[in-house]
Amino acid sequence: MNKLITTFLISAFCVLNSFAQTSIWKVSKNGKTLYLGGSIHLLRESDYPLPKEYDSAFVESDKIVFETDIEKLEDPAFAQSFMAEGTFKDGKNLNNVLTKKNYEKLKKQCAKVSLPLDMMTNFKPSIIILTLTTMKFQTMGLSAEGIDKYYHLKGKEANKSFDFLETVDEQKDVLLKMGDGNENDYVKHSIKSFDDIETDFDAIVSDWRNGNTAII
Repeated sequence: MNKLITTFLISAFCVLNSFAQTSIWKVSKNGKTLYLGGSIHLLRESDYPLPKEYDSAFVESDKIVFETDIEKLEDPAFAQSFMAEGTFKDGKNLNNVLTKKNYEKLKKQCAKVSLPLDMMTNFKPSIIILTLTTMKFQTMGLSAEGIDKYYHLKGKEANKSFDFLETVDEQKDVLLKMGDGNENDYVKHSIKSFDDIETDFDAIVSDWRNGNTAII
């Protein structure tokens, strides 16, 4: 059965034959074919149309395997549980977990996108950084319709079968644990990355579109 796998995890497959000059790889054995496609979860309107090789792999595939179940990710119940589990317990909060210097730096970053940090001190740094990153991406014109969602919608229209590499609970667990026990280093390095976020994103999209694996 043919498959189009939409995932970031392409580094282990660089020895495969390239399907074209973009981030698509093709593996065939015993009459079966698998297409491995590099994914970016957020894209700008200007990033479309996608490289034609993605549509070719999609058309030739019977099943699409995504990183996780997009519909469950967008379920309001999932968002509620995510936020609930992202709060501090046992009397902790941002003020007594972060140093004053890191708290003020984080507050300054949040102010740039009108995010009231002083009203969110019960949330773990992972929630704050994810929210801040999403809002920064929005100011750059990025939307939630990246490659995954784009082909999820096309797959439903074409009655393709779906499978997933991870459950949404597995993804939630990883995201919520980011920075646990190392909150100050996590916040400090995250803030530093914001300075180059737009330039870095442009480079990532360019490398993805052109199939540049030299950075892997």
